[in-house]
Amino acid sequence: MLRRVGCVLGALLLLLACGGKAEIVSPKETALEDGLAARVGPELIELSVIEEISKRQSIDPRVARDRAIVDALFAAHARETLAGTGYVKTAERSVYARLVLAAFEADALKEGEPSDEEVAEVTALHWFDLDRPAARRTYHSVVLLKPGVDPTAAEQLAKKIRQAVEGAKVIEEFEKAANAVPRGDLEVTSQKVPAVTLDGRFADPDNPPIPGAPAQEIDPVYAEATHAIEEEGQKSDVVRSKFGFHVIMLVTKFEETRVPLERRRKLLKKEILARRAQQAVEDLVKTETSRHSVMIARNAGTLTEMLTRPVAEDGP
Repeated sequence: MLRRVGCVLGALLLLLACGGKAEIVSPKETALEDGLAARVGPELIELSVIEEISKRQSIDPRVARDRAIVDALFAAHARETLAGTGYVKTAERSVYARLVLAAFEADALKEGEPSDEEVAEVTALHWFDLDRPAARRTYHSVVLLKPGVDPTAAEQLAKKIRQAVEGAKVIEEFEKAANAVPRGDLEVTSQKVPAVTLDGRFADPDNPPIPGAPAQEIDPVYAEATHAIEEEGQKSDVVRSKFGFHVIMLVTKFEETRVPLERRRKLLKKEILARRAQQAVEDLVKTETSRHSVMIARNAGTLTEMLTRPVAEDGP
């Protein structure tokens, strides 16, 4: 792990070597240990770092060396002038954390192409776009089975509604015919129902589910009855669910969407690599939390409130 982090230092210094034109005053040439290009006080600059900067920025190695030296000088100045302010320690913690994250990302890439299992797992999060079953959008009237309602009377009313909507081909005709049936004391609700799959998941293109969010599902009895209707404009027989007695009209059929495995492997590769790295992060946090005592101030809530409180503007 330390070796991997060390390898990433080149990339870090590459970011720091911003290309300024500051000139180094009277550098001293001297013999240094093997593998070193320069030394700035206690700071050692390795040849490998210079090589990496030179290659990444397409500049002469001597220019790369000078840029790295300027960065080291700035770092030395920051340590001296910002000592005790907390900025240096905060920056160092951030750099170390980013190095570890970069190492995890490199490790995730070295694990190779996403496996079938990884592709299947992430596909499940994006099922609507990549692995969506056929879906059906419907309109229905339901005689509600509220406490005290006679099921026989509710079913009879639903049958009358079914007869009344026989000739309806569109929602407006269905609604008008259903509303014309006397209801007595029974309650009837008529409404559009978004497209659902056979297993009950909502899958309407006009309101697609959020990737990774728990699937919203409808009563399985309703879903099964919906998919039993063959053609748009056709109606179901009276169907009983836990809510009541339904008469359902099929409004729109949506065919399935199945993206081939290799195409999904390519589309999801970046996300899968990120998930590998994220898992490594979670494992590390869990391990280090068990090794190091983590404590927060008792008044942390008050401190947070103080830090987020708007600062009053100066008066005239």
